[in-house]
Amino acid sequence: MGILELFRGGAGSRSPRILERRIRDAHALTGQGRHAEAEEGLRAVVRDARHLFGATHPVMVSARLALVSVLHAAGRFAEAEDEARAVAATRGHLPDDALRVHVLGLAETLRSQRGGHEEAVAAYDGLLPEMTRINGPEHPWTLQLRTNRAMALAQLGGHPEAEAEALAIAACADRLRAPGATAPWLAASIVLAYALNGAERHTEAESVARGALAQAVRAASAPGVTRMLPVLGAALARALSGQGRHEEALAEVTTARLYDTGVHAGDTGLTDLAAARALHGLGRAPEARAEAEKALASCTAVFGPDHHRTAEARELVASPTPA
Repeated sequence: MGILELFRGGAGSRSPRILERRIRDAHALTGQGRHAEAEEGLRAVVRDARHLFGATHPVMVSARLALVSVLHAAGRFAEAEDEARAVAATRGHLPDDALRVHVLGLAETLRSQRGGHEEAVAAYDGLLPEMTRINGPEHPWTLQLRTNRAMALAQLGGHPEAEAEALAIAACADRLRAPGATAPWLAASIVLAYALNGAERHTEAESVARGALAQAVRAASAPGVTRMLPVLGAALARALSGQGRHEEALAEVTTARLYDTGVHAGDTGLTDLAAARALHGLGRAPEARAEAEKALASCTAVFGPDHHRTAEARELVASPTPA
């Protein structure tokens, strides 16, 4: 039996061990930006697992959560959210089920990705006490919920509260001093830099972004860290542009783009917007407009016309050239 038949669910490929291997293969394809192939393989796993084991079997849950991930990465946020909520619904009968709460948190992240920040914050406020009670305040899932809530607050303009929460999460991750604490610390640093930039405190944002970037480069082999590099680079570029240091900002954008693989739709427009800001500040109007228009087109397609990143791109397109 060939590997393609194995991945797509050919005969003899349906033991739990082989299904788990097919899920891992799909994760690898998602990381390469091969979303359609990953989705095809995962839907075959879901079909096989449902037939063989039922809706609540661990392999079935793993396959459906991997499907949420690939739909998210492909920019199909509404479909990913629906799938996450469907997974959570299959676990509603289980007492103190941390996985159900975690998956509902993922659904809220996807809602926020579509611009539903207020609704997401309200839902996080309900989920956080439950997750803390089940898993404790320092569990990675608890910290992830807190971080996603803080980012939604920052996107709503609640910069002081987002800053305070990001600092608290980073301090908690610092105390853990475990390999698994690196990603929560970096995620909190991203929120902190975002909030500080939003509050026009660009010097502080620069310091946070530089420190986090250095840590991310050192920990680049850890799961999920590589994707944070262009996000942090864009935050640093924005902090520099906010201080009028546009040449430095443009250099940081160039570096960030080296890490930007473009495989996750959630990062759409970040480096384009940072480039547009820097070029605008340098008075290079045609180049700035081109970057802003590129960001506007891609953000509109992925996030819709009302998303904060789309609005930022629209403002940059309309901005007059500095005198």
